[in-house]
Amino acid sequence: MKTLLLMRHAEALPQANGQEDHDRALSPSGKTVAGAVGRWLSAERLMPDIILCSTSVRTRETLAALSESIGERDTRFEKKLYCAPAGELLAQVNGIDERHSVALIIAHNPGIPRFASLLMSSDGRADANAALRDFPPAGLVHLSLRVQQWSEVEPGRGALLQVKLPD
Repeated sequence: MKTLLLMRHAEALPQANGQEDHDRALSPSGKTVAGAVGRWLSAERLMPDIILCSTSVRTRETLAALSESIGERDTRFEKKLYCAPAGELLAQVNGIDERHSVALIIAHNPGIPRFASLLMSSDGRADANAALRDFPPAGLVHLSLRVQQWSEVEPGRGALLQVKLPD
């Protein structure tokens, strides 16, 4: 069994005139909420072996806030995770080194909730769809994957364990 944590970046500042979307930073409240998610992960003992993070400023800052509580982790910054659709997220998961058993992906809407829904078996999807429909910044999905290797991950192989929404 593998464990997958899917997180949308925390709340970002609005895009300034002439600023690229990729360069948007977290808002002060986004930094606070991301830190709270890190403390929650630590309290729940959900410590990722590997983190895949979009290269955007807001995802990197979300990771920095999490790291205050979960510590430094093996991390890959992937440009392909920036606004990635579910199919690209699946490709990234399929490429995770097999020595890792718990992975965290920090990326963007709508890819993160769509990917979570894609992975869930039909018996758990109905319960989660409402929470995933309006998936907020700093929202996190905790899935158990019915696979032995990351390369075996495919649609329907996940079981939803919980959806953590920011307080």
